[in-house]
Amino acid sequence: MLEEKEALAQKLHEEIAKLKTELEGERKVLEDRLKQEEERNKVLQEKENELRLLAEEKASLEEKQEAERLQLQQQLQDIESRQEELRQQVEDKNCAIQVKEAEYQLAEEERQRLQEALAQERLTREEEKFKIKEELMHTKAQEQRVLRETLDALEGEKQKLMADLASSAMVSSEAKKEVVESVSHVLEDEFQCAICNELFINAVLLNCSHTFCKYCIDRWKKNKNECPNCRLPIKSESKSLVVDNFIEKIVPTLSEEMKKKRMQMVAERNGNSDLFFICMYKELILSLKPY
Repeated sequence: MLEEKEALAQKLHEEIAKLKTELEGERKVLEDRLKQEEERNKVLQEKENELRLLAEEKASLEEKQEAERLQLQQQLQDIESRQEELRQQVEDKNCAIQVKEAEYQLAEEERQRLQEALAQERLTREEEKFKIKEELMHTKAQEQRVLRETLDALEGEKQKLMADLASSAMVSSEAKKEVVESVSHVLEDEFQCAICNELFINAVLLNCSHTFCKYCIDRWKKNKNECPNCRLPIKSESKSLVVDNFIEKIVPTLSEEMKKKRMQMVAERNGNSDLFFICMYKELILSLKPY
């Protein structure tokens, strides 16, 4: 009897456990369904909120569109009024334009006439410029040739004199002085500026083939724009480097008096007259030093 009761109790216990398991499963199913329902309710609430916001935005947009429509209607009326004013102004402008076109036509004809005259004048000037350039090149080439011949002659004379002096067993101071004076006379005859009567300093060749110091001809042109020698108009000038280079090579062979005089003139024309006195002072100091 006791065993039957225990078996029955065991069976009841198993059935109760089974029921609990089934109830637990049903509870979980119900909880899942409840969560799903809550999620659906949440989504529905969000949709309702979105619909409400959309309705509010739609109402606001319609209100804004109505305001814009009224504003555009007013602007359209203003534009139509302005168009009428502009139409009247255009008619007035067209009348003025017709008058201006007639004036412009006359001005254009005058401009073309002046342009043709200017082109002809420019062509004439270019031809004159080309002619002057050719004359200058020819003159410069001729001057260079003459200078080269003169320089070659002077160089030959210098070499001959130096050879004569070198061949002499005893060279006197008088012989040296004669050589220096001979070179000085040749320089004064061939390379002397007609304005300052000194050896060229920064020689300038004019279009007429005459040569002068740049300083002298610049001062001369302040009063007259013509060559001091031939009186032809000064149209162009160029540096004569051949003359400058030759004079610079010959100057060391001149007398001390002529070298000092030239150095002083160069310093004065370069705006640095103190340079001459500084050089002279240095030479004096050197001459006083004991040997």
